[in-house]
Amino acid sequence: MSLIFIRMNLGLQSVVAILIVCFFLHLPLCAQQKISLHEAIELGLKNNLTLKADKLNQLIAIQQKAKAFQIDPTTIGFEYGQFNSVYKDNRFVISQVLPFPTLLMAQKKLSDAEISAANSSVEYKKKQFMKQISTTFYAYLLMQEKIKLLNSSDSMYALLIEKANIRYAAGESNVLEKTSAEMQQLSVRFQLNQFQQELKNLNLQFQTLLHAEQVHEPTGAFQYASSFDNDSFSVEKHPLVANALQQIRMKNALIGLEKSKFLPNFFLTYNNTSIRGVGSDEKYYSTSTRFQSLQIGLGIPLFFHGQKANFKATKTAYLLAQNDHDVQVEQAQNEWAKAQQQYQQTKTYVQQFETQFERNYKQLLNVGLQQFGSGEINFFQYTTLMNQAIQFKLDYLNSVDYYNKSSIELSYLLGFFETSMSIK
Repeated sequence: MSLIFIRMNLGLQSVVAILIVCFFLHLPLCAQQKISLHEAIELGLKNNLTLKADKLNQLIAIQQKAKAFQIDPTTIGFEYGQFNSVYKDNRFVISQVLPFPTLLMAQKKLSDAEISAANSSVEYKKKQFMKQISTTFYAYLLMQEKIKLLNSSDSMYALLIEKANIRYAAGESNVLEKTSAEMQQLSVRFQLNQFQQELKNLNLQFQTLLHAEQVHEPTGAFQYASSFDNDSFSVEKHPLVANALQQIRMKNALIGLEKSKFLPNFFLTYNNTSIRGVGSDEKYYSTSTRFQSLQIGLGIPLFFHGQKANFKATKTAYLLAQNDHDVQVEQAQNEWAKAQQQYQQTKTYVQQFETQFERNYKQLLNVGLQQFGSGEINFFQYTTLMNQAIQFKLDYLNSVDYYNKSSIELSYLLGFFETSMSIK
Protein backbone atom coordinates (compact mmCIF):
# COMPACT_ATOMS: atom_id res chain seq x y z
CA MET A 1 0.00 0.00 0.00
CA SER A 2 1.54 3.29 -1.07
CA LEU A 3 0.56 6.42 0.78
CA ILE A 4 0.91 9.99 -0.43
CA PHE A 5 1.38 12.51 2.35
CA ILE A 6 0.39 16.08 1.51
CA ARG A 7 1.31 18.87 3.84
CA MET A 8 -1.72 21.13 4.36
CA ASN A 9 -3.60 23.03 7.02
CA LEU A 10 -6.99 21.41 7.68
CA GLY A 11 -9.86 22.71 9.71
CA LEU A 12 -12.20 20.56 11.73
CA GLN A 13 -14.77 20.38 8.94
CA SER A 14 -12.13 19.21 6.45
CA VAL A 15 -10.93 16.47 8.78
CA VAL A 16 -14.49 15.25 9.31
CA ALA A 17 -15.08 15.27 5.57
CA ILE A 18 -11.99 13.14 4.93
CA LEU A 19 -13.03 10.63 7.58
CA ILE A 20 -16.49 10.36 6.04
CA VAL A 21 -14.98 9.71 2.60
CA CYS A 22 -12.70 7.03 4.06
CA PHE A 23 -15.66 5.40 5.75
CA PHE A 24 -17.76 5.15 2.63
CA LEU A 25 -14.90 4.13 0.36
CA HIS A 26 -13.53 1.56 2.90
CA LEU A 27 -9.98 2.75 2.30
CA PRO A 28 -7.28 0.45 3.74
CA LEU A 29 -5.73 3.50 5.40
CA CYS A 30 -8.76 3.79 7.68
CA ALA A 31 -9.38 0.05 8.08
CA GLN A 32 -5.95 -1.38 8.87
CA GLN A 33 -4.71 -1.61 12.43
CA LYS A 34 -1.00 -1.59 13.20
CA ILE A 35 0.33 -4.76 14.82
CA SER A 36 3.75 -5.84 16.07
CA LEU A 37 5.33 -9.21 15.37
CA HIS A 38 4.71 -10.49 18.89
CA GLU A 39 1.07 -9.42 18.75
CA ALA A 40 0.65 -10.97 15.29
CA ILE A 41 1.99 -14.31 16.50
CA GLU A 42 -0.27 -14.31 19.56
CA LEU A 43 -3.31 -13.41 17.46
CA GLY A 44 -2.48 -15.97 14.78
CA LEU A 45 -1.91 -18.78 17.28
CA LYS A 46 -5.28 -17.97 18.81
CA ASN A 47 -7.24 -17.92 15.54
CA ASN A 48 -5.47 -20.38 13.24
CA LEU A 49 -7.89 -23.16 12.22
CA THR A 50 -5.18 -25.75 11.55
CA LEU A 51 -3.80 -25.31 15.06
CA LYS A 52 -7.28 -25.57 16.50
CA ALA A 53 -7.71 -28.92 14.72
CA ASP A 54 -4.40 -30.20 16.09
CA LYS A 55 -5.34 -29.11 19.61
CA LEU A 56 -8.61 -31.00 19.28
CA ASN A 57 -6.65 -34.09 18.21
CA GLN A 58 -4.47 -33.56 21.24
CA LEU A 59 -7.56 -33.41 23.44
CA ILE A 60 -8.91 -36.59 21.85
CA ALA A 61 -5.67 -38.44 22.68
CA ILE A 62 -5.90 -37.29 26.31
CA GLN A 63 -9.57 -38.21 26.58
CA GLN A 64 -8.88 -41.69 25.20
CA LYS A 65 -6.24 -42.45 27.81
CA ALA A 66 -8.76 -44.36 29.94
CA LYS A 67 -9.35 -46.83 27.10
CA ALA A 68 -5.99 -48.41 27.98
CA PHE A 69 -7.69 -50.19 30.87
CA GLN A 70 -10.82 -51.12 28.98
CA ILE A 71 -11.97 -54.68 29.75
CA ASP A 72 -14.36 -56.82 27.73
CA PRO A 73 -18.03 -56.65 28.78
CA THR A 74 -19.28 -58.96 31.51
CA THR A 75 -21.51 -61.75 30.15
CA ILE A 76 -24.73 -62.51 32.05
CA GLY A 77 -26.80 -65.55 31.01
CA PHE A 78 -29.94 -67.34 32.03
CA GLU A 79 -30.87 -70.96 31.28
CA TYR A 80 -34.23 -72.66 31.80
CA GLY A 81 -35.30 -76.19 30.98
CA GLN A 82 -34.71 -79.87 31.60
CA PHE A 83 -30.93 -79.79 31.74
CA ASN A 84 -30.68 -81.72 35.05
CA SER A 85 -33.66 -84.11 35.00
CA VAL A 86 -37.21 -84.35 33.81
CA TYR A 87 -37.98 -81.46 36.10
CA LYS A 88 -37.50 -77.94 34.80
CA ASP A 89 -34.67 -76.01 36.44
CA ASN A 90 -33.06 -72.57 35.95
CA ARG A 91 -29.51 -71.35 35.96
CA PHE A 92 -27.86 -67.90 36.15
CA VAL A 93 -24.35 -67.53 34.70
CA ILE A 94 -21.99 -64.55 35.08
CA SER A 95 -18.77 -64.72 33.07
CA GLN A 96 -15.86 -62.29 32.71
CA VAL A 97 -12.75 -62.44 30.53
CA LEU A 98 -9.71 -60.61 31.99
CA PRO A 99 -6.67 -59.74 29.88
CA PHE A 100 -3.17 -60.55 31.04
CA PRO A 101 -1.83 -57.60 33.14
CA THR A 102 1.05 -57.13 30.71
CA LEU A 103 -1.46 -56.31 27.97
CA LEU A 104 -3.03 -53.57 30.10
CA MET A 105 0.37 -52.04 30.78
CA ALA A 106 1.24 -52.18 27.08
CA GLN A 107 -2.01 -50.41 26.23
CA LYS A 108 -1.19 -47.70 28.77
CA LYS A 109 2.28 -47.17 27.26
CA LEU A 110 0.76 -46.86 23.80
CA SER A 111 -1.80 -44.34 25.06
CA ASP A 112 0.97 -42.26 26.69
CA ALA A 113 2.98 -42.39 23.45
CA GLU A 114 -0.05 -41.25 21.44
CA ILE A 115 -0.51 -38.28 23.78
CA SER A 116 3.18 -37.37 23.44
CA ALA A 117 2.92 -37.65 19.64
CA ALA A 118 -0.15 -35.39 19.64
CA ASN A 119 1.68 -32.85 21.82
CA SER A 120 4.68 -32.99 19.50
CA SER A 121 2.44 -32.44 16.46
CA VAL A 122 0.91 -29.35 18.06
CA GLU A 123 4.34 -27.91 18.88
CA TYR A 124 5.56 -28.61 15.35
CA LYS A 125 2.55 -26.88 13.79
CA LYS A 126 2.96 -23.93 16.17
CA LYS A 127 6.60 -23.40 15.22
CA GLN A 128 5.79 -23.81 11.53
CA PHE A 129 3.07 -21.20 11.88
CA MET A 130 5.34 -18.80 13.79
CA LYS A 131 7.90 -19.18 11.02
CA GLN A 132 5.28 -18.33 8.37
CA ILE A 133 4.03 -15.32 10.33
CA SER A 134 7.57 -14.00 10.89
CA THR A 135 8.59 -14.48 7.25
CA THR A 136 5.48 -12.74 5.91
CA PHE A 137 5.73 -9.98 8.52
CA TYR A 138 9.27 -8.96 7.59
CA ALA A 139 8.71 -9.47 3.87
CA TYR A 140 5.85 -6.97 4.09
CA LEU A 141 7.95 -4.38 5.94
CA LEU A 142 10.83 -4.84 3.53
CA MET A 143 8.57 -4.43 0.53
CA GLN A 144 7.30 -1.19 2.03
CA GLU A 145 10.91 -0.01 2.22
CA LYS A 146 11.48 -0.89 -1.44
CA ILE A 147 8.35 1.01 -2.43
CA LYS A 148 9.54 3.99 -0.39
CA LEU A 149 12.86 3.91 -2.26
CA LEU A 150 11.21 3.76 -5.68
CA ASN A 151 8.75 6.51 -4.78
CA SER A 152 11.72 8.69 -3.91
CA SER A 153 13.43 7.69 -7.17
CA ASP A 154 10.28 8.51 -9.12
CA SER A 155 10.22 11.99 -7.57
CA MET A 156 13.87 12.55 -8.51
CA TYR A 157 13.23 11.51 -12.09
CA ALA A 158 10.21 13.83 -12.18
CA LEU A 159 12.52 16.71 -11.27
CA LEU A 160 15.01 15.61 -13.92
CA ILE A 161 12.29 15.51 -16.55
CA GLU A 162 11.21 19.00 -15.55
CA LYS A 163 14.78 20.29 -15.89
CA ALA A 164 15.25 18.39 -19.12
CA ASN A 165 12.12 20.03 -20.55
CA ILE A 166 13.38 23.49 -19.55
CA ARG A 167 16.81 22.80 -21.05
CA TYR A 168 15.23 21.41 -24.21
CA ALA A 169 12.91 24.43 -24.55
CA ALA A 170 15.88 26.76 -24.08
CA GLY A 171 17.84 24.86 -26.72
CA GLU A 172 20.50 23.76 -24.21
CA SER A 173 19.94 20.03 -24.85
CA ASN A 174 18.52 17.72 -27.45
CA VAL A 175 15.46 15.47 -27.34
CA LEU A 176 17.62 12.46 -26.35
CA GLU A 177 18.16 13.82 -22.84
CA LYS A 178 14.42 14.40 -22.31
CA THR A 179 13.46 11.01 -23.76
CA SER A 180 16.08 9.19 -21.67
CA ALA A 181 14.73 10.71 -18.44
CA GLU A 182 11.16 9.78 -19.34
CA MET A 183 12.14 6.19 -20.19
CA GLN A 184 14.02 5.75 -16.93
CA GLN A 185 11.09 7.15 -14.95
CA LEU A 186 8.81 4.72 -16.81
CA SER A 187 11.11 1.85 -15.85
CA VAL A 188 11.03 2.90 -12.20
CA ARG A 189 7.25 3.15 -12.23
CA PHE A 190 6.92 -0.27 -13.83
CA GLN A 191 9.03 -1.81 -11.06
CA LEU A 192 7.14 0.23 -8.48
CA ASN A 193 3.87 -1.19 -9.77
CA GLN A 194 5.28 -4.72 -9.42
CA PHE A 195 6.34 -4.04 -5.83
CA GLN A 196 2.93 -2.60 -4.98
CA GLN A 197 1.26 -5.72 -6.34
CA GLU A 198 3.62 -7.92 -4.30
CA LEU A 199 2.77 -5.85 -1.23
CA LYS A 200 -0.93 -6.51 -1.80
CA ASN A 201 -0.24 -10.25 -2.10
CA LEU A 202 1.80 -10.20 1.11
CA ASN A 203 -0.97 -8.29 2.86
CA LEU A 204 -3.53 -10.89 1.76
CA GLN A 205 -1.25 -13.70 2.94
CA PHE A 206 -0.74 -11.94 6.28
CA GLN A 207 -4.49 -11.51 6.84
CA THR A 208 -5.05 -15.18 5.97
CA LEU A 209 -2.50 -16.27 8.57
CA LEU A 210 -4.02 -14.05 11.26
CA HIS A 211 -7.59 -15.13 10.43
CA ALA A 212 -8.99 -12.10 12.24
CA GLU A 213 -12.03 -9.94 11.56
CA GLN A 214 -9.97 -6.74 11.83
CA VAL A 215 -7.47 -6.02 9.05
CA HIS A 216 -3.95 -5.62 10.46
CA GLU A 217 -0.77 -4.13 9.05
CA PRO A 218 2.76 -5.03 10.24
CA THR A 219 4.66 -2.25 11.95
CA GLY A 220 8.28 -2.00 13.08
CA ALA A 221 11.75 -2.07 11.61
CA PHE A 222 12.24 -4.15 8.47
CA GLN A 223 15.29 -5.98 9.84
CA TYR A 224 15.07 -9.07 12.05
CA ALA A 225 17.01 -8.46 15.26
CA SER A 226 18.72 -11.58 16.58
CA SER A 227 22.19 -12.98 17.04
CA PHE A 228 23.08 -16.62 16.48
CA ASP A 229 26.88 -16.43 16.63
CA ASN A 230 27.19 -18.35 19.92
CA ASP A 231 24.30 -20.76 19.49
CA SER A 232 24.94 -24.46 19.01
CA PHE A 233 22.50 -26.56 17.04
CA SER A 234 20.91 -29.60 18.66
CA VAL A 235 19.33 -31.70 15.95
CA GLU A 236 16.79 -33.14 18.38
CA LYS A 237 15.34 -29.62 18.83
CA HIS A 238 14.33 -29.50 15.19
CA PRO A 239 10.50 -29.69 15.12
CA LEU A 240 10.37 -32.40 12.44
CA VAL A 241 13.06 -34.46 14.15
CA ALA A 242 11.27 -34.20 17.49
CA ASN A 243 8.04 -35.23 15.81
CA ALA A 244 9.72 -38.20 14.09
CA LEU A 245 11.21 -39.28 17.42
CA GLN A 246 7.75 -39.38 18.96
CA GLN A 247 6.59 -41.56 16.09
CA ILE A 248 9.40 -44.03 16.88
CA ARG A 249 8.32 -44.18 20.51
CA MET A 250 4.71 -44.74 19.51
CA LYS A 251 5.64 -47.57 17.11
CA ASN A 252 7.80 -49.13 19.83
CA ALA A 253 4.86 -49.01 22.24
CA LEU A 254 2.69 -50.60 19.55
CA ILE A 255 5.22 -53.46 19.23
CA GLY A 256 4.90 -54.07 22.98
CA LEU A 257 1.13 -54.16 22.66
CA GLU A 258 1.10 -56.61 19.75
CA LYS A 259 3.62 -58.80 21.58
CA SER A 260 1.38 -58.85 24.67
CA LYS A 261 -1.48 -60.24 22.60
CA PHE A 262 0.35 -63.60 22.43
CA LEU A 263 -0.20 -63.99 26.19
CA PRO A 264 -3.24 -65.94 27.50
CA ASN A 265 -6.46 -64.44 28.85
CA PHE A 266 -8.06 -65.28 32.18
CA PHE A 267 -11.73 -66.13 32.41
CA LEU A 268 -13.90 -66.37 35.49
CA THR A 269 -17.42 -67.88 35.50
CA TYR A 270 -19.95 -67.97 38.33
CA ASN A 271 -22.93 -70.37 38.15
CA ASN A 272 -26.07 -70.28 40.28
CA THR A 273 -28.54 -73.09 39.52
CA SER A 274 -31.46 -75.05 40.86
CA ILE A 275 -31.56 -78.88 40.91
CA ARG A 276 -35.13 -79.93 41.39
CA GLY A 277 -35.66 -83.47 42.65
CA VAL A 278 -33.99 -85.93 44.99
CA GLY A 279 -30.33 -85.30 45.44
CA SER A 280 -27.50 -87.69 46.14
CA ASP A 281 -28.13 -87.22 49.85
CA GLU A 282 -31.66 -88.65 49.42
CA LYS A 283 -33.26 -85.26 50.09
CA TYR A 284 -35.78 -83.51 47.89
CA TYR A 285 -34.85 -80.07 46.63
CA SER A 286 -37.23 -77.52 45.11
CA THR A 287 -36.36 -74.70 42.73
CA SER A 288 -35.98 -72.35 45.69
CA THR A 289 -32.82 -74.16 46.73
CA ARG A 290 -29.77 -72.76 44.92
CA PHE A 291 -26.47 -74.47 44.11
CA GLN A 292 -23.35 -72.43 43.21
CA SER A 293 -20.09 -73.08 41.40
CA LEU A 294 -17.05 -71.08 40.28
CA GLN A 295 -15.00 -71.76 37.16
CA ILE A 296 -11.54 -70.32 36.45
CA GLY A 297 -9.49 -70.89 33.31
CA LEU A 298 -7.01 -69.61 30.74
CA GLY A 299 -7.63 -68.64 27.13
CA ILE A 300 -4.47 -69.78 25.36
CA PRO A 301 -3.96 -68.54 21.76
CA LEU A 302 -3.18 -71.73 19.83
CA PHE A 303 -3.88 -70.29 16.38
CA PHE A 304 -1.85 -67.10 16.28
CA HIS A 305 -0.86 -66.93 12.61
CA GLY A 306 -2.83 -63.70 12.11
CA GLN A 307 -1.44 -62.09 15.25
CA LYS A 308 2.06 -63.10 14.24
CA ALA A 309 1.55 -61.25 10.94
CA ASN A 310 0.38 -58.16 12.83
CA PHE A 311 3.47 -58.31 15.03
CA LYS A 312 5.81 -58.50 12.03
CA ALA A 313 4.02 -55.61 10.34
CA THR A 314 4.35 -53.50 13.47
CA LYS A 315 8.09 -54.16 13.65
CA THR A 316 8.40 -53.12 10.01
CA ALA A 317 6.49 -49.93 10.78
CA TYR A 318 8.98 -49.29 13.59
CA LEU A 319 11.89 -49.64 11.18
CA LEU A 320 10.13 -47.27 8.79
CA ALA A 321 9.73 -44.70 11.59
CA GLN A 322 13.43 -45.04 12.41
CA ASN A 323 14.35 -44.48 8.78
CA ASP A 324 12.11 -41.40 8.61
CA HIS A 325 13.82 -40.08 11.76
CA ASP A 326 17.25 -40.57 10.18
CA VAL A 327 16.09 -38.75 7.04
CA GLN A 328 14.79 -35.84 9.11
CA VAL A 329 18.06 -35.66 11.07
CA GLU A 330 20.12 -35.48 7.88
CA GLN A 331 17.79 -32.90 6.37
CA ALA A 332 17.84 -30.79 9.55
CA GLN A 333 21.64 -30.79 9.61
CA ASN A 334 21.75 -29.66 5.97
CA GLU A 335 19.17 -26.94 6.64
CA TRP A 336 21.19 -25.71 9.60
CA ALA A 337 24.44 -25.56 7.64
CA LYS A 338 22.75 -23.73 4.76
CA ALA A 339 20.93 -21.25 7.00
CA GLN A 340 24.04 -20.62 9.12
CA GLN A 341 26.18 -19.96 6.04
CA GLN A 342 23.60 -17.61 4.51
CA TYR A 343 23.17 -15.86 7.85
CA GLN A 344 26.89 -15.15 8.22
CA GLN A 345 27.26 -13.96 4.62
CA THR A 346 24.28 -11.63 4.63
CA LYS A 347 25.05 -10.39 8.14
CA THR A 348 28.51 -9.31 7.03
CA TYR A 349 27.17 -7.49 3.97
CA VAL A 350 24.38 -5.78 5.91
CA GLN A 351 26.80 -4.63 8.63
CA GLN A 352 29.23 -3.25 6.03
CA PHE A 353 26.45 -1.30 4.37
CA GLU A 354 25.23 0.13 7.65
CA THR A 355 28.71 1.21 8.76
CA GLN A 356 30.29 2.28 5.47
CA PHE A 357 28.17 1.84 2.36
CA GLU A 358 25.25 3.91 3.65
CA ARG A 359 27.51 6.93 3.91
CA ASN A 360 28.85 6.31 0.41
CA TYR A 361 25.31 5.87 -0.88
CA LYS A 362 24.22 9.25 0.45
CA GLN A 363 27.38 10.92 -0.83
CA LEU A 364 26.78 9.42 -4.24
CA LEU A 365 23.36 11.03 -4.45
CA ASN A 366 24.20 14.37 -2.82
CA VAL A 367 27.54 15.02 -4.53
CA GLY A 368 26.17 13.81 -7.85
CA LEU A 369 23.26 16.24 -7.59
CA GLN A 370 25.61 19.13 -6.72
CA GLN A 371 27.98 18.40 -9.59
CA PHE A 372 25.09 18.05 -12.02
CA GLY A 373 23.68 21.37 -10.85
CA SER A 374 27.04 23.10 -11.25
CA GLY A 375 27.61 21.56 -14.66
CA GLU A 376 30.62 19.43 -13.64
CA ILE A 377 28.89 16.29 -14.95
CA ASN A 378 26.33 15.99 -17.71
CA PHE A 379 22.84 14.59 -17.61
CA PHE A 380 23.78 11.06 -18.63
CA GLN A 381 26.59 10.84 -16.08
CA TYR A 382 24.22 11.96 -13.35
CA THR A 383 21.48 9.49 -14.27
CA THR A 384 24.11 6.75 -14.33
CA LEU A 385 25.08 7.66 -10.75
CA MET A 386 21.42 7.72 -9.73
CA ASN A 387 20.77 4.30 -11.21
CA GLN A 388 23.84 2.89 -9.48
CA ALA A 389 22.72 4.33 -6.14
CA ILE A 390 19.17 3.00 -6.52
CA GLN A 391 20.35 -0.45 -7.56
CA PHE A 392 22.88 -0.45 -4.74
CA LYS A 393 20.14 0.30 -2.21
CA LEU A 394 17.89 -2.39 -3.72
CA ASP A 395 20.78 -4.88 -3.44
CA TYR A 396 21.10 -3.93 0.20
CA LEU A 397 17.39 -4.45 0.82
CA ASN A 398 17.56 -7.82 -0.95
CA SER A 399 20.45 -8.76 1.32
CA VAL A 400 18.36 -7.78 4.35
CA ASP A 401 15.63 -10.00 2.95
CA TYR A 402 18.03 -12.98 2.82
CA TYR A 403 19.31 -12.04 6.27
CA ASN A 404 15.77 -12.01 7.69
CA LYS A 405 14.88 -15.35 6.13
CA SER A 406 18.07 -17.05 7.33
CA SER A 407 17.60 -15.59 10.85
CA ILE A 408 14.01 -16.79 10.99
CA GLU A 409 15.08 -20.21 9.72
CA LEU A 410 17.74 -20.42 12.45
CA SER A 411 15.17 -19.48 15.08
CA TYR A 412 12.93 -22.23 13.74
CA LEU A 413 15.72 -24.80 13.71
CA LEU A 414 16.91 -23.87 17.20
CA GLY A 415 13.35 -24.07 18.45
CA PHE A 416 13.29 -20.86 20.47
CA PHE A 417 11.15 -18.37 18.60
CA GLU A 418 9.76 -17.10 21.88
CA THR A 419 13.13 -15.99 23.26
CA SER A 420 14.92 -14.90 20.10
CA MET A 421 12.23 -12.84 18.42
CA SER A 422 12.36 -9.12 18.94
CA ILE A 423 11.98 -6.06 16.78
CA LYS A 424 15.03 -3.97 16.21
